[in-house]
Amino acid sequence: MRTTPTPRRRAWLAGTAAAATAVALAGVAGPAQAVVELPARIAVIDPPVAGVTYPGIDYGKSDRPGDDRHSKTTWRVVQETGNCCETYLTTTPGGRLLDFGGSFVNYSDDRGQTWRQVQPLTPLVNGEGAIVAAPGGDVLGVEWDPYSGDHLQFYKFEADTAQWLYTEMPVHTPFYDREWIAVVPGPVTIDGQTHEYVSFVKGGFPSKEVWFLSTDGLTYTDVSSKVVDEILHGGEVTGPLPTRGGAVNDWAQPNTNGGMTPLGGGGLLASPDSGTEWGLFDGAEGQWAAYRQPDGSQPSGRFQTDSAGRQHNLVALSGRDSFDYRISADGGLSWQSVSVTLPAGHAIEEVDFRAHRAAGVAAVAIRAQGPDGDQDLVYQLDITGDTPRLARMYEVGLGDTDATGGVGNDVRFDFASVTIFDDGRVAVSFLDSTTKLPSATNPDRNAPAIAIEGDTTLGGKVREEPTVPPELGEPYASYDFEAGAQDWTTAGVPTWSRSQPGVSGDGADDAARFGFGLEGPTQYLDNVDATLTSPPIAAPVGDTMLEFWLKTDTEAGFDGVAAQWSADGQQWRQLGEFSGRTDGYPGWQKVTLGFSSPGGEVQVRFRFTSDLICSALTPGCGEFTGARVDEVVVGSQAG
Repeated sequence: MRTTPTPRRRAWLAGTAAAATAVALAGVAGPAQAVVELPARIAVIDPPVAGVTYPGIDYGKSDRPGDDRHSKTTWRVVQETGNCCETYLTTTPGGRLLDFGGSFVNYSDDRGQTWRQVQPLTPLVNGEGAIVAAPGGDVLGVEWDPYSGDHLQFYKFEADTAQWLYTEMPVHTPFYDREWIAVVPGPVTIDGQTHEYVSFVKGGFPSKEVWFLSTDGLTYTDVSSKVVDEILHGGEVTGPLPTRGGAVNDWAQPNTNGGMTPLGGGGLLASPDSGTEWGLFDGAEGQWAAYRQPDGSQPSGRFQTDSAGRQHNLVALSGRDSFDYRISADGGLSWQSVSVTLPAGHAIEEVDFRAHRAAGVAAVAIRAQGPDGDQDLVYQLDITGDTPRLARMYEVGLGDTDATGGVGNDVRFDFASVTIFDDGRVAVSFLDSTTKLPSATNPDRNAPAIAIEGDTTLGGKVREEPTVPPELGEPYASYDFEAGAQDWTTAGVPTWSRSQPGVSGDGADDAARFGFGLEGPTQYLDNVDATLTSPPIAAPVGDTMLEFWLKTDTEAGFDGVAAQWSADGQQWRQLGEFSGRTDGYPGWQKVTLGFSSPGGEVQVRFRFTSDLICSALTPGCGEFTGARVDEVVVGSQAG
């Protein structure tokens, strides 16, 4: 549904458009200059290549924890193909792996054993690039090198001639820092001409609102602006995303940090570059419009479109220690999801993902801040069906080196990058104490490298499934909350509160009793992260039980309660997660969970989290009440 902007919004758009136009004119205005296509030289290079093995977890064929097994995966590690701070990876249907993180396009046709480099005539010093596969076997790239004279270059591998070409963009917006590129598989109509595909490039500081458009992958003299189109052509599109299937969708997926998502059939979804509005490019009209989801809300997170035309969405949750991975087969009207929690003590710093329907695999690359250094992780998900399932988690690298994105940091990791081969294996960027890019001034400089997945060997089970459900033995501490909070503490805004009803002996509501709840339109809001934490409890070494009564009514798969325990009050370990409605709702469910106490004092807590949409305040998503906890007992395990 297309609507017209309000007068207030038109005024805001007019100001934004004026600023965007000023930026465009500052860099692009002037006499037209011919774009000359030049052939690039192909040189053999010999970067350091080594084989390593890193641990992981295989989650088996079901959701039962007893299926989880330790694993070891061999990786081919390739260094010195990017720059100080990044690699930028993509693959092609023919099996070619390409990296354009630095000044040059580097590629391998044998999964990283041997390498070639695409070299322009221009002498380059220290650039950064981006690269993406295109329809028909083409490959497109863009590179910016500020140190050799502010060079902005565009690259194309022409499949029909099997040659690499490049062009120079002599005039562009100033300081074209962190350029991004995306291909839009067609048909796309521009100025009355229909094209198999077009490509967009954006970059610059302080805004990337002004994009360059090309219909041949090399000539970027047309300027495109989302906010300008919205003013000139009007309106806002609200409804399902107009996705279309096609084999090329599995390959023409750009890095998600660029906020440019091809939809198939000439469409593109774009995250905001100026203001807060998402944009939708209509290839039939060659125009942009503001975009809202079917429920009227803004999109959130990262997106990709697979060859079946399905939308994939990754959203990092509050606290950034977990994420939701979602699939929609109807343009966003409905979603199927899985929630993934990072290893204890880790939080997302950088993320990228791809979704390859033909291979049946999605891959999420995460640079995670950890207690002993940043750890690179890859989560592999099974996407053969419309409900994603976590299949494996890989640790990549030693996890012993902190790195921070941005100019001025000694060790930098500016963004994550991952790509998927046709057999479902991945290549991913990572950084640890062993990955180097020597320079004249720093021969021991750390920099990102590439890890290319090899074979995986499964080991023993991560945990054994108990044959008999554990039962509570001797209580160490009991809490009914009738006389008060009993030294339990809360955190977060909004947060848990002691209130009525509590639970009766048969699991029903008892209006005269107390428990703790997080519910209703004043507490169960979007983007909540609230904890209810016990006082320290003396627990001997050995099998320990947490027993409690719980009732939840939340957005299934997105909002809910996690039961956790800790031996130091800092590192919390997950015992169980509860989302949607508990068994027997509106009655209460009795829950018993086990863990191994190291001896001394332990604490337990209940953590309620919600995502950015659908809570008690948004009945259009469903009428949710929230969560309640009562009658908490920590004790020994019987028998």
